[in-house]
Amino acid sequence: AEYYGRLYMLVVYPCIVLMVAAAICSALLPPTDAQMWKLIPPCALCGLSTMLLLSLVMFRWQSKTDACARSAQQIEGLIKRCSFPMRYDVEGFTTRLSIQTIVTQVKDQLLDINNSSPSIGLGLQARGLSRHQRHLAILLKRKSSESS
Repeated sequence: AEYYGRLYMLVVYPCIVLMVAAAICSALLPPTDAQMWKLIPPCALCGLSTMLLLSLVMFRWQSKTDACARSAQQIEGLIKRCSFPMRYDVEGFTTRLSIQTIVTQVKDQLLDINNSSPSIGLGLQARGLSRHQRHLAILLKRKSSESS
């Protein structure tokens, strides 16, 4: 989600700047009949801005960002659902069968989440995994230093 969000912002901000620049150019360079060349800069800026906006529509980065964020929230909920019975087992009431039932349900829901979320390229997936592993290593170092 973060990757698509960054791509979206990398296109939106220049688009806003181009629109403002086109408005300023057209206000500062009012053309007369003999000076039609003064229309070229604002028209070029508007054309470039329009192409950037069309790329946003075509690539749908914002909707991919939203879909990935929704999937991440659903997966976090599933993780909590799995860890809750293990953490808060009151007097041993959690049985192996109940854990297996929860795992089976979570597995089915993970498949549904995976099918409903946008496809992610292998390169992006590898970068996300390495970033996750770095964050996990940092957390483990913090925990080990806190317990020492």
